[in-house]
Amino acid sequence: MHVVVRYLSLKKSIIFYVLTSFLTFAQGENLLIQQYNKGPALDDVYSRWSIFVSGRLNYLNTDLERTSPILSLGGLTEMQFNISKTFGFLIGFGNTTISYKYDYQNSFVNDRLNYFVLPIGVRLNPTKKVSISFGAIHNLFNKGENQVTENDVVVKKEYEKLDFENSFGGFTQIGFYFLKNFYSYINYRWATRYNSPLDEKSNNNNGFQLGLAYKIWSSRIKR
Repeated sequence: MHVVVRYLSLKKSIIFYVLTSFLTFAQGENLLIQQYNKGPALDDVYSRWSIFVSGRLNYLNTDLERTSPILSLGGLTEMQFNISKTFGFLIGFGNTTISYKYDYQNSFVNDRLNYFVLPIGVRLNPTKKVSISFGAIHNLFNKGENQVTENDVVVKKEYEKLDFENSFGGFTQIGFYFLKNFYSYINYRWATRYNSPLDEKSNNNNGFQLGLAYKIWSSRIKR
């Protein structure tokens, strides 16, 4: 009888040791996050607000048949407000230059039109690395330059404010996140405004933009 009691006591000790070890090493989700910053709950965290600054390479052209696009540079500051980790709103302020060339009366002509741009839209993040964005843009004409080259002689003049008008349009974008705070993207954008059939200039344009953005600030992580 004494041997049986000792056997049962030893068996209980072994079971208690196994359960204690299991609970010690099989740590819970919250403990994993606190100690190692890992765990399933991290999939649900995100920052409400983020600010990006970016530079863009523009390849934009008018809707006139005689013009051909020339590469130009622009910039954008953009604020993103996230409703969830996969959906957010965008609003920004930037600068876009539309540059194109054409032949006119045996002369080579180059126009450079500078606009302030106000984009507003939405951004979807189907994965951690890929985003899809789309929205509307308001283009505010800032200044323009006309350059005429004839017989190696270059003549420049500034366009008047009334030569071009503000316009509205839209954009679609696909982007890729990398190196934690960097974001690269490609845009297709367009802008339209009524043009008189007698006018040789156009307020309508469309084309592609290749951009590289850097996240300069984000709010505290929402858990």
